[in-house]
Formats: sequence, C-alpha cells, structure tokens
Amino acid sequence: MTSLSIVGYVGWAVLLLIIALPWVWWWYRRETTAVRGAARWGLPILRSLALIAILLILAQPALLHQSEHSEEAIIEVLVDGGGSMSASDPTLHPSRLFDEAEAAGIMRIEQRDTHARAALETLVAVDDRLTQLLAVFHSRETPGASARERRMPSVEDVEKQLQGHAEQLAGVENLPTQLLEVGNVLVRIQQAESLQQAQPFIDVLQEELPRLRRHARRAQRAADASVYHSLEEDDERVQQLRDFARTPRAMRLQQVWQESLSEQFSGVRLRFHQTDRRRTPLDPDHWQDSLSGDLLSNYAQSLRYLAEMPGDENLRGVLVLGDGRQHSRGDVQGVARALGVRSIPVSGLWIGSDELPRDAAIAGISGSQEVHRGETVGVDVRYRISGYGDAPWLLILERDGEEIEQRVVVGAGDWRIERFEFVAEKAGIYNLQARLEPHPEGRDLLADEASDAHQGALWQAWTGVRDVSTDDLSNLAIFADEPTHSEQTADASSPENWADHYVSRLSGWLIPPVTGDYRFFVRADDGAQLWLSGNENRDGKRLIAQCPRHTSTSDWERHDGQRSELITLRAGQPYYFEARHWEASGGDHVAVGWQMPDGQLQRPIVGRHLLPWSEDTESALASLQERTEEDYPEQASRDNDSASTVVVVHEDPLQVLLLDEVPRWDARYVVSLLERDGRVEVDRRYRQVRFRQGLTELLPDSQEALDAYDMVILGDLRSDELASGDQQRLARFVQDRGGLLVVMAGPRGMPHSYALGAMADLLPVSVQGSVDGQRHGGHRLHLAVEPEQEPWMQILDDPTLNQRLWPLLPPLRWVADAVVAKSGSRVLLETDDSDALPVVVSAQSGAGRIVYVGSDETWRWRDRLGGRVHDSFWLQAMRWGLAGRLRGADGRLQVALSGTMVAPQQTVDVRVRSVLPDGGPAQGPPRLHILNDQGEEVRSLDFAAVSEAAGMWQISLDDLDRGSWTLQVSSPDPELDGLLEERDLLVRTRGSQSTAELRADPDIFRRMAEASGGRSGHIAEYEEVVARLIEQAQPRVREQVRTYRLWDHYHAIILITLLLFGEWLWRKRNGLP
Repeated sequence: MTSLSIVGYVGWAVLLLIIALPWVWWWYRRETTAVRGAARWGLPILRSLALIAILLILAQPALLHQSEHSEEAIIEVLVDGGGSMSASDPTLHPSRLFDEAEAAGIMRIEQRDTHARAALETLVAVDDRLTQLLAVFHSRETPGASARERRMPSVEDVEKQLQGHAEQLAGVENLPTQLLEVGNVLVRIQQAESLQQAQPFIDVLQEELPRLRRHARRAQRAADASVYHSLEEDDERVQQLRDFARTPRAMRLQQVWQESLSEQFSGVRLRFHQTDRRRTPLDPDHWQDSLSGDLLSNYAQSLRYLAEMPGDENLRGVLVLGDGRQHSRGDVQGVARALGVRSIPVSGLWIGSDELPRDAAIAGISGSQEVHRGETVGVDVRYRISGYGDAPWLLILERDGEEIEQRVVVGAGDWRIERFEFVAEKAGIYNLQARLEPHPEGRDLLADEASDAHQGALWQAWTGVRDVSTDDLSNLAIFADEPTHSEQTADASSPENWADHYVSRLSGWLIPPVTGDYRFFVRADDGAQLWLSGNENRDGKRLIAQCPRHTSTSDWERHDGQRSELITLRAGQPYYFEARHWEASGGDHVAVGWQMPDGQLQRPIVGRHLLPWSEDTESALASLQERTEEDYPEQASRDNDSASTVVVVHEDPLQVLLLDEVPRWDARYVVSLLERDGRVEVDRRYRQVRFRQGLTELLPDSQEALDAYDMVILGDLRSDELASGDQQRLARFVQDRGGLLVVMAGPRGMPHSYALGAMADLLPVSVQGSVDGQRHGGHRLHLAVEPEQEPWMQILDDPTLNQRLWPLLPPLRWVADAVVAKSGSRVLLETDDSDALPVVVSAQSGAGRIVYVGSDETWRWRDRLGGRVHDSFWLQAMRWGLAGRLRGADGRLQVALSGTMVAPQQTVDVRVRSVLPDGGPAQGPPRLHILNDQGEEVRSLDFAAVSEAAGMWQISLDDLDRGSWTLQVSSPDPELDGLLEERDLLVRTRGSQSTAELRADPDIFRRMAEASGGRSGHIAEYEEVVARLIEQAQPRVREQVRTYRLWDHYHAIILITLLLFGEWLWRKRNGLP
C-alpha cells in the first residue's frame, strides 16, 4: 500500500507564503517598471519556481510504501556432546531398546504387543481433554463468555478408546478395570452442571492418572521383555539389537535424527549447536564427527546464551537432545523459564537408560596435593560398581606406574570411598593413578607370568633370507616356519650385530602400567615394522609404525613413520605386539619404545612391562579373557574406570611468622601442631611481650625480611597497633610475594577495627552494621560448600558424614559479628543460624592466598573428638594456602609454579624472587632454561620484572607440548652465581570425569519443559514432542514501511542553485541590476 504524506513544517510554509507574497509583489513592481514584453514575465516565473521549491523543502512531501514480510521460525537444536554420550547401554531394557531401534530404523518387531503403549497415549489424551473441560467450567462462571466457549466438548471418543484398550489388555492385572473407571469418571465430569459438582471427580482423576500411566508403562515393559526373551538366540535380530545397544548414545541419537526426527521439521529453519560453553556449531549431517565426546555438558550455559540474545531473530523454540547428564552447575529451570517468558519453549528428547548401568567407575582422587618429604600422603578414591552383584574387583593405586597397593572391593551400586596412605620418601612430583579391574578366578596369572623369570620379549630369527625390503615384511611367509634361533630378551630389543641376511620377529604382550595415551617408536637396521593388537589376541594386530631404512641404536625419530599416532591403552590389559625386522649386511638391531601418558620415554620398553610370547601364555590369556567376559559382562563405558592426580613433595623447610597480642589458646595449638614437624620453623612475636622488652616493632624491619617467610598468622591486633606501613607490607607479602596470610579474629579488634587501610582492603570480609564484637553463645557451624569444591574442608572420608560433622562439633562461644564476606571470596563455614555469620572464608589476592577464621575457639573442636578435626582442618588449610608458594634451597633464589600439572595450551605462571644476602634485589632478570625429558635444553627465556615488587620476576608459558619438562632458574647477579633452582612440570591431557555418572536423567528435560511451556519425552516419543514444538513455532509477520522523500538527496540544493543562477542570468540579459 502506497500513500502520500506531508511530514515537514506545513504551518511555517503557509506563514512564510503569507508574509512573502506582498513583499515579492511590491519588489516585482518596482524592478519591472521599465521592462516590457516577455522579459516582464520571465522573472516572476523564475521567482515563483524558487518559492515553490522552498515551500516543498519545508513541507517535505513523502511517499509511504507499506509491506508485510514473513520470517520463518527458527528452532535451536542443542546436541549433548558430554562424555556420557560416548557410553553405550548394553543393559538397556528391551522396551527402551525396541523404541530406539524402531526410531532409528534398525528394525521393526512384528511380534511386539503395543496395546499398553496405545493405552498410555490415550491416557495422555484424557489429560488434555480434562484441561478442556476445566476451561469450559471456568468460562461458564465468567460473564461475557461466548456460547462456543461455554460448549462442553465430547468425551465419547476417549471413553470408547479406553473400553477398547481394556479389552485388549484383559490379561494384565487391574489395568482394564482402572481404564474403564477413568472413562466413567471422565463422562461424569462432562455431565456435571458446575465446577463444584465436578470437582470430586476431577480430584479422583488427577490423582489416578499419574499412577495409571506408570501402570501402563510397566505393562508395556513386561510385554516387550516377554517378546525379547521369546526370540531365539540365533535370531539375527537379537544380535542386531545387542549391537545397537552397544553403540554409543551419540551415534544412536544421530541415527534416530537421520531416520525419523529430521523429517518432522518442515516450514522452520534449524540451527545446531553443542551443549558446551563455547556453543560449538554442528553439521546436522555429520554431527557425530564434530562432537568431542570429552566435554562437560552445560545445558544451563547454552540456554542462557539464547535467553540473552536480542529478539531480532524469530527464535520460536529450543530442542535439546541428549541423556540429561549436566556436568556443570547451573540453574537450568530458571534459564528455561526466562525463555518461556519470551514465548520460546524448551523441549527435550532423551536417550539412554535411566536405570543404574552395569559399570565400574572412579569419580576422582582427592586428598593431599602438596606435602613435605617424610609426611604421610593420604588420598581418597571415590568409586562405584553397579550391575555385577558380589563379583570382586581390584582397586589399584599406582605411583609413576609402580603399584603402591591393591585392594579387593565389591560394589553395591552406591558411591564409596577407599582411603590410601603412604609415606612421601623423596621430594618431587608423584603421578598417582587409581583404576578398577575385574578380579576373576585366575586373575593372578598376569602377576605370575610377570615375575622376573618371565619378563621381556621373545626374539626369533630366520637366517639365509636375502632380497627383502621393509614392505615385504607384511606378507613374508617364512614367519610361519620354525625359526633358526629363539631367545628371551630382557627388554623390547634384540641382540645387536648378530648376523647377516636374516629376518627376525620380536613379540610378546605389553602390560601398560597406567591408563592413557601412548606413542610407540621403532628403530632398526636395516628395516622393521611394528604391529599392535587391540587386545591380547594377535589376530587383531595392525601396522602402527615402521622404520623403512637403517638407523643407529640411538636414533628413534630419523625417518617418517618411526613413531606412531597416540594410542589409548588400559592399565593391566595385555596387548599383543610384534616387531618384524630384516637385515642384509653390516650392523643389525631392532627395538621398540614408547612414550607413556606422563611424557616419560622408555626406549626400549623395559622388561617389567612385557610378557614374552609363548603358546602356553597365549592359551592362558585367552582362557582368562573368556572367564572375564563370562563373570564380568560388558560395561556401559570403560572410559571412567581410572582417575589420576598429582602430589608435589617438597624438601625445603617452611618459615612461619606469628603476630598476636598475647599467646591465645588457638594460636598455641596451631604452633604446637606446626612445630611437631622438624621442617617447620615458627617465629612467634607477641606484642605485650615485645613491648615489655622495649621492642615496638612487630613486623621485620624490611619488606625483604618479611618476604623470607612463607606464612604469616595475624592475630587479634587493632588497627592502631599495626602501623599503616606494616599493613602495606603485609599486603605486598600476599599479593607480590605469594605468601599465605591466616587471620585469626578476636574480640579486641580483629577484624572490627579495620574499616580503612591496606589491611581492610586485604581482608576477605568487611565490617557492616552495628559492631558488638562480643558475640557470645553456643554457635553451631554449617558447611557452606560442597567438599568437592574445597577438598581441604573434607575431614571425614564419606561426603555425607562430613556434611553432618560440622553441626555436631562443640559450639564456639565467641564469633565475630557484623561481618560479611566480600565479593570474590568463598565462605566455607558459617554459623548454623539465621545470621549465617562467616566463620571460615578463603580468598585469593594477587599471587597469594588468605584464610580468615572468625573465631579464636577452634581448639574446642578437640573436646571429645581428640585432635583429628582440629589438626586436619588447620593442616589442610595451610596446604591449600601454601600451594604454589615461593621456595628454594637458598633464600636468595626462590621459585614458584602456578601448577605442577597442566593441560596442553594451558598457561602456567613461573614466579621468581631473587635477592642479595642483605635483602636487596639482585641485579638483572633471572633466566629460565626449559629442558625436555631427555635433559636437553630446548630454549631459554628472560623473566619480566613485577611492578612495585623489588626482586620479583614472572614469566608465563602456554606453548609446551605434552610431556615431562624440567624448568631451571638461574640469576645473572655475580653474588648469586652457582645458585640453580629446578622445578618439574607435567603437561598432559586431563581425563574428563564427565563419564563418572552414566545414568540418563530425564528429570532435567521435564523441568526445562515445565518451566518454559515445552514438552519432553524419550527419543521414541519424538512425534508428540516435535509436533508440539512445530505447532508453537509460527512464522513472524513484520510490517515494513519504506519512505521516499522528495528532498532526501543533494538534488534539492542543485535545483535551488540552478533557479538562482537562472534568475541572475535573466536579470543580466535584461539589463536589470
């Protein structure tokens, strides 16, 4: 539609015209008195045109063109790419298995009895019809409702369907009678005259429908189980179903999408993304190739991104596909509700088994992360075994590939914790791995075979072989003949310079010490191939690397192909390997090496990880595998039965400074605890004692002297007793030095007297409201965080018992009141009352950490419980705070790493403190030397100075490859000549724990749907869920208005200019001035 509109200043234009006309006429008469003929009329014509142009400029006439534009609806498809989607469901119930197989187009079970499922669908229709009836009753009570709104819908069709289901399900106990009763109740509601009369029947129906739907589901499950078990074992459909159940969930989901789901979407535009923090786009045709399978699913983050998007696009719905296992915290329901407010429903289809799977899983290892040499390292392994009855399992803890301890455990389907303890005998990094292994009868075979007498590999040689190349080794028939010579080697290498013109084979089984990714190497003279099987069976071996031409015995990477790709191996699982080798003349050798998951190289592989090949061992391993498969059926996933962690063991002593007014009981107990360890030196400074001795300074006299300490315990000192300069030095000690500050509150003035100043800024709490300072009474405590978030708050092994422990401890009689935790800090303990006063708060400030304890009576925890709770709390708090502290054998050169184990491409910060003997800063930047696991320096870098922190230097590394690295730090200052500090750094991929819990969680889909007005269901219910989503996804009609103005462009100015120029030219031609 097009229309003309005046959008300018019409009133001004008319006023201007009224004023201008008399003046123009007067001026025209005056100028043209002496002009005759056509010249007399040319000038007014030109001036009239100019006047009209001016009037049009002011009036601004415009053509308005209105049109409607239809925007197709967009539906966002979020696909779960978490680790649990890589799991299979070998124990999937036949009913679910049939549903998924049919939806995926794998097969259709003709014998399947679906009467119970049909009844279930009718019961859903009953629910919808009940909603319609209620709407009519409310309309009848609403004045002004139309006759159509008051008309009662028919229920005869639903009643007849229920009667038919009752006849079909006559053999199911109670269900037919209940279906008939539902039909009768629905009819009574329809016949009721008012809502009040119908309400008793409505209540009965609303109460019975959920129970009846569960009954129908159980009936369908029983019918499907009967059909499944009636199929013959040799029926090819049985094997097809089993293979489908063993297929990872992500692949099954894509099969359902391609076969059935994709056809349901018409008239809408789909967008595909992964449920991760990065919202990774997916190819709808090949999303399985895009899913990482090692991500932590975050439904809440993905939905939050959509909720925060502007409304420019016509997003009309969200469909979430997955198993419901959200591995990151987030309010899914709240975000879904926000989308529902914008009329964007969130629907979900889940896949997998919602029953506890048959699986052995380790959720993680927690415990000591940093200890001193000689201390006891305690770690807790959290595991669960389900679906294996009373079958025994081995829980094995290893350190750097060497077994520390193994225990026989039996699972009952719940999470359990086993605590392991061992003494840290030497300083360094301990790589710990815990894993679960089946323990069938005969499991000790590997241990027997791996004794000293049976370690190594079998080397066999065939002499007199000429004209052979490396490529010929793949199909050389002579390997099937009896060898000329055989011997057992001590490792994965052959004798050197043995003979000329022969071929050989080095074979056996690898027993990986830890689960992870391994890289293999082969070297040879003249050439060799390396083959590896995926299990103990040699028939499944494949070529993984080869050495095409001769190398020296130390050259493992001279030729392309000498190293394999990364291969995932499981600890304790035998893998058959075979190195085929040929020799023409001259020197000869062959060997196999590997790089372990921690980056350590073994070239060649040492004998303790090898079993030599023999027929007896092969037969025994095959028999063991058969027994294992029989006693321990297939797990849902084998990616979750191991976990790793790192413990750093320090050698150097710990320097502690204690500052307080007097020796309070809490401080005494803490000092006593620290001084039990001969490697801890405590410097106690009490203000009253020093004041009597004539000493007015509490802190050391310089920043350098203060920075020589690792930890400062600050007691109940008022702000007027701690000078402003001292407060600033304490702040620099934490933020620049990276030290630990422990603040122990007290009634004299900590923290209440610190409202301003450096200490007020440093404290993780602030004072608010009226300060009593004398909050007496019995204060019970409450754990404010999950122990998994702060492991040092876990005193007891069992998380549930640990949560219950804190309120049962002896109450604290004094707690600092009128304090609140600052933003960015973490409250760990709080009072178990309405005030919820923070009692223990942790925070990070700069390079260091702070622990605030809001009471000086933690010593009361020793009452009736001994010292375990008190000592464990303080020791673990100090270990947390001192993680990554600056340390060194000589106080003049100290080094700290932000982490001792990082993932590839993850940043690690290296901090250095270099000072002279007098405490002043050393000259020049320290130098960092980076050495690989062979001790070879790969590069060196200079540190950058830390501003406003004399003697402090820092550098960040983010480009180290996977492996084990040694970082050496030295100083160019002559007075520090000869000082060298070393730190070990491990770069490896962290195993994702997103597969620890594999049970599908339909409840998360239900909550999202209910909060947003969507619908959820099992993947087999895709038709109902998608139909509802499509129904709500309507195109959006937008009205577009285009305005075409007369003077929108520069031609208006050109027209006025031409008219003025024309008038001037006309006047000149006619002799006018």
